[in-house]
Amino acid sequence: MEKNPFDDLRIKPEQVDNSIKWFRTQINNLSAARSLSIQSLMRQEDYLTKTLRPGRLYLYFYDPKFKDSLPYYDTVPLVYPYRKTSQGFIGYNLHYLPPVIRFKLMGVLTNIEMSTDLEKKKLAYTFGVLNSNEMNKYFAPCIKKYLSSHVKSRFLEIPYESWMHAALLPTESFMKASKNKVWKDSLGKV
Repeated sequence: MEKNPFDDLRIKPEQVDNSIKWFRTQINNLSAARSLSIQSLMRQEDYLTKTLRPGRLYLYFYDPKFKDSLPYYDTVPLVYPYRKTSQGFIGYNLHYLPPVIRFKLMGVLTNIEMSTDLEKKKLAYTFGVLNSNEMNKYFAPCIKKYLSSHVKSRFLEIPYESWMHAALLPTESFMKASKNKVWKDSLGKV
């Protein structure tokens, strides 16, 4: 029987509890304002930047160059960039994964961030954290290439301690398909 790569990932119950508490607080705060506003998140000046650094998590507005030919796309990606390209960058857009798999990917990424092994971090940032990992097949559907010229805002850098929380917030904004369709397609590629 093939070993399930997710068996090695362990999420502590207190992490889940803290995420749920934080999420509920955010929803209550937003409910008081009567709407979840991506624009309000993007006004957090202390966390806005014009530059990306590998190994960080960012939220931003994006308008794809080839949107007419894409079956669907996310206009508010939540991306962990890992490679620069001549015209932009490549990263993991967590929105393309259903919450359960997204949570597992966040576990892998936070384990790398918590590592004191600088060589491990350097390899992760240079070549993509999961390229040689057997779990790559689960996360491959969220690897996306972005053109800097089509980024339509500054980047909201998510503080490391809020990564899990941010991964669970419903900030995806898919065009031409529902999030359930996107997640179903991603699972079909595994």
